[in-house]
Amino acid sequence: MHDYPHGCSEQVTSKVFPLLFVDAFRPFTNKEKEVMDNNIKEGIKIISSRQLMDGGIAYWPGNTYPNEWVTTYAGHFLIEAQRAGRDVPTSVITKWKQFQKKSAQTWNRGELYKSYYSTSMSDLQQAYRLYTLALAGEPELGAMNRLKEMNGLSAQARWRLAAAYALAGKKDAANQLINQLSDMVGPYSFNNNTYGSSTRDMAMILETYLLLDKTEKALALAYKVSEGLSGRYITTQEASFGLIAMSRLAKKMGKGVISYEWELNGVKQANGNSGDVFQEIALKPQEKVNVSIKNKGQGQLFFRLLGRTHPLVDNTPAMSNGTNLYVKYVDENGKELDVTSLKQGTEFFANVIVQNISGMYLTDMTLSQIFASGWEIFNTRLFNEADNRTAGAFNYQDIRDDRVYTYYNLSSGYSTSFRIRLQAAYCGKFYLPAVSNEPMYSPTEQSRTTGYWVEVKQ
Repeated sequence: MHDYPHGCSEQVTSKVFPLLFVDAFRPFTNKEKEVMDNNIKEGIKIISSRQLMDGGIAYWPGNTYPNEWVTTYAGHFLIEAQRAGRDVPTSVITKWKQFQKKSAQTWNRGELYKSYYSTSMSDLQQAYRLYTLALAGEPELGAMNRLKEMNGLSAQARWRLAAAYALAGKKDAANQLINQLSDMVGPYSFNNNTYGSSTRDMAMILETYLLLDKTEKALALAYKVSEGLSGRYITTQEASFGLIAMSRLAKKMGKGVISYEWELNGVKQANGNSGDVFQEIALKPQEKVNVSIKNKGQGQLFFRLLGRTHPLVDNTPAMSNGTNLYVKYVDENGKELDVTSLKQGTEFFANVIVQNISGMYLTDMTLSQIFASGWEIFNTRLFNEADNRTAGAFNYQDIRDDRVYTYYNLSSGYSTSFRIRLQAAYCGKFYLPAVSNEPMYSPTEQSRTTGYWVEVKQ
């Protein structure tokens, strides 16, 4: 969770939200608790700083308009943090409630993001908003009743609205909403206005079951949610809502003893015999890892063996999924340079052209450029100087010591370009990683170049 690379309000919230609940899985050392507490405090501080005058919350620092899902999601975290005894500024909560109430009362089903997103989940936006107001102790029953009576509500909206009714103490209305409603959600486009997925939605449904004391049904659904959380890649929303729902289930189920025997490469290890729902055993890196396990307890156990490597050189081939990438390095006059060998002190530009070949409007795209460590990024913002040669319109640009993340949207069939000013600063041979481009909420749709070695000479 700590290595989410992007600093948007959605990822800031996703990074810290589950930390309010993870003690349901295992005990933590004082040092671990301190780190988590500091992260939660920092999350509250960042979100509060991005609250606008009207009480809504911006997606990127400097944005002047609120983001609908992020306002609800970040506010949800602040309410839960406050309930857990954390110090959340009262003025922030008060303004947020005012924004949510006004939005709830004036909401209509207009497809606000139709031109951007291939899947618009307008009714889920409203249901989630109403859920957070109920959680804050101020349910908007009029708006809840209007949404409940609306024709053609999505299953996700019905489940979340049921959760709002449960929090408002109206369980009959909640049960009526979900009567004979499936708790399975099929896959849908990552390009949606709630940053959601079927796994995220089923985690929210699991939470509704628990609010309605349907623990057996929650347990059955938990297998499907766990399956989603065990995938090769899980989104920020899946991780956050999944961990929150699972922690609530763990607290509801109470603690039994997990008992097992295990061997590593044929050598018997210390038996496991603990009430912790989640257990982690660190193995020393070795050429061969053969683990055998025998369950000595009453319930089911699930095991995963994870290995991480960090190759010096990235041999992943170039690919074009949804976008074409064209990367050139040019001098001050726009003449192409061979950067495999540069003279120390050379100033030049990294030019990237992105072409949208996906057939749809691409939102929340991330262009990641990590530069050779012998090169320096010329950050024009530090010098209060606008570089009019920096092409391309973007939502936000995060310039760090060794890399630049550029966040943007791009219409179907269109191209855009971005330019970063660089200097060959330090002599030596360095690896230049691949440039990659991907939707922030579906990194499997990645396009990328290949990396190679470069040199800076005197």
